Amino acid sequence: MNRERAEVVTRICTIERTLVGLAALFGDSILNEELSKLILPKADDGQSRLTAVCREILLKDEQSLTAEEIYRLIQQRFPSLLAQHKMPVSSVTTVLNRLVKYGEAEAVFVGKRRAWRWLSTNKKKRQ
Repeated sequence: MNRERAEVVTRICTIERTLVGLAALFGDSILNEELSKLILPKADDGQSRLTAVCREILLKDEQSLTAEEIYRLIQQRFPSLLAQHKMPVSSVTTVLNRLVKYGEAEAVFVGKRRAWRWLSTNKKKRQ
């Protein structure tokens, strides 16, 4: 049961990443209102917006990033996003670990520090 659920979640994430990528290439206007609400970050949905922003940052950056680096990028682009979090770097780390669990990202070590990077579909197929 858990394996089936994980496979379904992986498929859903793949479809979502595809839609987000198409929206990035062709503009958000290619998505109807219902899809936009589901996949694009919205100001009124804190945690899912944080997840979407972390995905976007990892997807666009080709190098591995630490939680602190991702936090700084979020602060630059969406300064109010983490304002309500008592430990914002921990919140970012939690989201990044979930992305690893979903098979969307992988945790690596850069020196002695843990970092995350986006998994391309080619990398996922090889595993």
